[in-house]
Amino acid sequence: MARILITTNAKNRAKVFIPIADKLNEMGCKVTFISLDSILDGDATTVLKTSSHPYLGFPYEGEKSLLEMERSERFSTLKSVIPLVKEILKNTNPDVILLGAASYVEDIFIEQANEIGIKTVLMQDGLRIEQRKNTAQQVKSWIQDKFCMLVNEWSRAIKGVSYFFSPFQTNRVDKILLFGNGEIEQFARQGVLREKMVAVGNPLYDSFTPLATDRTSKIREFLGIPPKKPVILFGMQCFNKHNVLSLDDELKLAENLINLFKTIQDIDLIFKLHPDNNHDIYKENFIKWDLPENVHLVKDEFTPRELLAISSAFATVYSTMALESLVLEVPVITLDYTNVNCHLNLEPAAFSAKSEDDLVKLLKQDNWAEELKQKLDLHRDEILDRELSNLGFASEKAAEEIMKLI
Repeated sequence: MARILITTNAKNRAKVFIPIADKLNEMGCKVTFISLDSILDGDATTVLKTSSHPYLGFPYEGEKSLLEMERSERFSTLKSVIPLVKEILKNTNPDVILLGAASYVEDIFIEQANEIGIKTVLMQDGLRIEQRKNTAQQVKSWIQDKFCMLVNEWSRAIKGVSYFFSPFQTNRVDKILLFGNGEIEQFARQGVLREKMVAVGNPLYDSFTPLATDRTSKIREFLGIPPKKPVILFGMQCFNKHNVLSLDDELKLAENLINLFKTIQDIDLIFKLHPDNNHDIYKENFIKWDLPENVHLVKDEFTPRELLAISSAFATVYSTMALESLVLEVPVITLDYTNVNCHLNLEPAAFSAKSEDDLVKLLKQDNWAEELKQKLDLHRDEILDRELSNLGFASEKAAEEIMKLI
C-alpha cells in the first residue's frame, strides 16, 4: 500500500488537499495529514477534524509561531525542528509528500525527503498572483535565488513565507501541480523547470453548487440594504501579515476605498475582512472614519458565497475568491492602482481599475453592472481555460500525477 503524507497549515489549503486525499484513498493509498498549525499559527485543524483522513499535529511546543519571531530566533527554531521532521518521516515512512508551499517547515520536509529518497510534490492552493517587476527588480530576484542555493538554512529564516514559487524552491521537488496553463507559462519564464509542471486544476471546483439565493433577502435586511440596490463585495487581504504592506498602509487602502464610496451613494459596499485581519482594529478605525450608510463591515457573519449571491460584482486586489467569482458567474473588479506590488491578471473577463478615477468612472455609469456582466460573458471561458484546467476532475488528475511517482 502506497503511503502519502500531506502537510498543511491553513484551512483553505486543507480544503484543496482533502479531495485529492479522497481520490488517493480510492486508489488504495494510505493518506496521513500533518497539521503545521502549532508552528505556523494556522487553522487547518478545524477542517481536518471534519475529514475522514487521519492527521497528526506537528510536535512543536514553543510559545510563539515562526511568524512572530525575529530572524535570529526563527533560524534557531528551524534548526531545532529538523530532528522533529526526521522523526515524522521515520514514523510515517511516506512514498510521497504533498505540500502547498516551499517555505519554512515545508522547506525542511523537502530537504529531508530529498536526502532519503522520498518523492515530493508541490501543489498550488491559491489563485495565481503576479508581481510587478522592472528589470532591476528581476535581476535582484535572480541574485536572491542564487543566494538561497548557497545558504539555504539562513535564507529560509530570512525570507520567511514565500507566496510565489521561486525557481530554487520548486526545482528541488519532483512534481509541481498547478491550476492551469497560465501558471506553467508564468513560472517557466521565471526559471522553474517546465518538465516538472503539470496543469491539474483546482480540486475545490470538482463539485460546486450554484449560488444559493434563499437567504439574500434576509442578508439585505440584516445589513439594511434595499432589495434591488446594487452591491459590490470587496474581499480584503491581510497585507500586513503577508509582509506586503505595513499595517498603516493596509488601513490606508481601506480608508481610501471607503472615502470613494462616500461619493457613490447609489451602490452599497460590503467590506469583507480576511480571517487574518484584526477585526477589532478595523472596527475601531471604521468608526473613526465615519462609516457612511452604504458601507458595511463584515467579518464572518455570512459565508463568502452568501455575500456573492447578493452582489453585482466582486472587487479585490488579489483575493483567490476572484476565481470563485468567475466560476460562479459574478463579475470581478481588480484594483490595480494600489501600492500593493502584487496583482491578478484576469483580463479581459475582469475589469482592471488602473487608477481610482477608472473605478469612479466605471461605477458612475448607469449601466456599469451590465458592462461588467458583458465582459464576463464574453471572456469567462477563455480565462477559466487559462487558469483552471480539468474543471470537475482536478482531484482525480492530481492523484494520478502523484501515483506516477510511486
